[in-house]
Amino acid sequence: MSLHLKDIAKWLNLPVPDDIEITGVSIDTRTLMPRNLFVALPGTQVDGHDFIPDAVRLGAAAILCVRSQQNLKIPV
Repeated sequence: MSLHLKDIAKWLNLPVPDDIEITGVSIDTRTLMPRNLFVALPGTQVDGHDFIPDAVRLGAAAILCVRSQQNLKIPV
């Protein structure tokens, strides 16, 4: 699968960032592959926002999340 971050942003009615190729989507850092979009889902048992630093370290191309994130070197 190959998508572009600008297209995903348009679909979600979000500000369009610099274009980056996304090779997949993951909600779990255990299955995250480099260049994937990491979707941080909030939850009652586990909150995906807690795993954002791991996703960045594992090579996520961008993060999609509900809560504001600071000082990440990839698009949020």
